[in-house]
Amino acid sequence: MAIWVDLSKLSRKPGVGGNQLDQYLCEHRSQQGGHIMQNMSSTSQHDVKGEIKKYVWVDALRGYAILLVIMAHSGQAIFGIAPPLGIINNGIHGVSLFFLASSFTLFNSYKNRSALDGKNKNLFFFIRRLFRIAPLYWIACLTYVIAAYLYQSVWIPPAPLSFVKVMANVLFLNGVYIPAIIYLPPGSWSIGDEMMFYVAIPFLFAMIRNLQAATFLIVAAIVGSIAVQLLAYYVITGYTSYSWELQREWALFLWLPNQFPIFCFGIALYFFLGTNKIKYKEWMLAIPVMGYLLLASFMPWDLSFPYFLIQNEYIYAALFFVFAFCMSKTKLRFPLMPINKLGMVSFSVYLIHFLVIDLGTWLSELAFGGQLNKELNFFLLFAFTVFTTYFIAKWTYEYIEKYGMALGERLIERIKNRASFKTSKFNSDNVVIQQNPGIQYSEDRSKIAGK
Repeated sequence: MAIWVDLSKLSRKPGVGGNQLDQYLCEHRSQQGGHIMQNMSSTSQHDVKGEIKKYVWVDALRGYAILLVIMAHSGQAIFGIAPPLGIINNGIHGVSLFFLASSFTLFNSYKNRSALDGKNKNLFFFIRRLFRIAPLYWIACLTYVIAAYLYQSVWIPPAPLSFVKVMANVLFLNGVYIPAIIYLPPGSWSIGDEMMFYVAIPFLFAMIRNLQAATFLIVAAIVGSIAVQLLAYYVITGYTSYSWELQREWALFLWLPNQFPIFCFGIALYFFLGTNKIKYKEWMLAIPVMGYLLLASFMPWDLSFPYFLIQNEYIYAALFFVFAFCMSKTKLRFPLMPINKLGMVSFSVYLIHFLVIDLGTWLSELAFGGQLNKELNFFLLFAFTVFTTYFIAKWTYEYIEKYGMALGERLIERIKNRASFKTSKFNSDNVVIQQNPGIQYSEDRSKIAGK
């Protein structure tokens, strides 16, 4: 869900108003030269030799996730807010697959980095996360602000823009400041949720130590989310003039309390893959795929009471959990490649594809004058967006994302070197020289202690 909505107007009842992604940083400095190994988008862990093992399947998950998101947004551009085929519109749940993959990689990253980073592990974790996300994201913020003053788009709020809302997005506070949760860049709500989830990682890693605890966290998070939804329902319907359906469809769907249980599925996946409880068979991969197709095609999304308590997003998260497990075990090549190439640059694709969709719809109107069959127009726009965005994203990944990650590593290296210098200086200033069994001489000879 990334179509821009002015909640101050669209959330009102009739008569009051109207309508990776993280990608895990995979870089590592060699002890000899401090060389940064670049394959930063592939999720990885350090083996006993300190080398990097790459999880191709995680990049594949991100590839499928961004395909679903582009499918949903291409459908919204052609058919409007509710495409006739549910499977198209339900591509919005591709963000759930992003969240699941992200929380898995974050736990994996935090564990593998802890021994290397020592007492500064939390500081270095946040530095890496910030420099992984912020450079490209801030450039996207500026780009979409300029675009808002150049042309009208279904994804971009009309000029003049709200300075407060723009800054809430720039500072990753749009998940807290609800009026800005759908603003600029388009789709930034998911990045705001992700950044707030980063803050909880050290605490969650310390508290969740096994699969049982992770399972309990999922259940507790879902129960808590349902309780919040019920409270919001009674407050909104009983004490305000806002429309419950619109609030649940947008702000109360997008904000972190509703999305947090999906992150928890990724934490459970992290522990589950270490148990080897289930012997994988290749036919198992068909279960989540068929389940998703059936759910996305036929399960309605009813926001009326009490049906909104059946929260589809968590059913999708459970299916994606099974899908991720199968992808981590499969020996087949075609589910993993070449979709992993798209997953490696999925963060760039996510931020760029809205502009490419606008370009594609403009080119379609120019070439066909609006006479093209909508279904055919959708497939052409979808294909155009995927391929065009991929090639642009390869460039932004190489020259913006990697550069930002390298800056973060340089900052960490500088902090480490400064700490190492202070430690060595402290040790040299406090060396005790034994010259006589009965007398201790400090290095500066200013103090002498005898037995």
